[in-house]
Amino acid sequence: IVIGNSVTKIGERAFGGCTGLTSIDIPDSVTEIGVKAFEDCTGLTSIVVSKGNTKYDSREDCNAIIETKSKTLIAGCKGTIIPESVKKIGFSAFAGCHSLTRLDLPNTIEIIDDRAFADCTGLTNIFLPSFEELKSWLFSGCTGLTNIEIPITVKVIGNAFTGCTGLTRIRIPRSVNLIDDTAFQGCTSLSVVEFMGKVEEIGEGIFSECDHLSKILVPAGLADFYKNRP
Repeated sequence: IVIGNSVTKIGERAFGGCTGLTSIDIPDSVTEIGVKAFEDCTGLTSIVVSKGNTKYDSREDCNAIIETKSKTLIAGCKGTIIPESVKKIGFSAFAGCHSLTRLDLPNTIEIIDDRAFADCTGLTNIFLPSFEELKSWLFSGCTGLTNIEIPITVKVIGNAFTGCTGLTRIRIPRSVNLIDDTAFQGCTSLSVVEFMGKVEEIGEGIFSECDHLSKILVPAGLADFYKNRP
């Protein structure tokens, strides 16, 4: 695809589902890119923003689109290398990138938005930096994800892991005080869950459809606290 220099806006889901699209160049003229503009572009391997663009950039040859002012990565692909200057991973930034197998997130990341890695079915490993919330549908449908270490700074787990059928074990750090409804719904291979501390608020159905869940471990002294939890 060649986007002409007269184009100022790329609309919501403009290229969504273009599985044969391999590269995209964003010209100087583009000043607005809608959400999910490149979602489910499973073959996308190259993203370049023109150096004359004042709204977006691809700093340090990162192979992604970054909103310059907010330092938010809004669209990435299999070949993305996230610069340390990025502060936020935007809504659906990598959603549907089936060819993404692993990604290193720098410690500078402060927020990862909803659906950032949804349906990244090839993702098997990811390092999460220190932040406070795992947002809704963050890894939903990531069927290849077998293991993940939740940072000890996380306070809230949204329904972030629905449909992660490859997860076998999960550890909830003591920093967590809220787990949202259906957080691990449909994690059909999940067999062991370990709570490291007291989670004050637990939503409904957090382990619904987890057919192989056989063991829930809690710290000594907290058995009575968890006894009547949903």
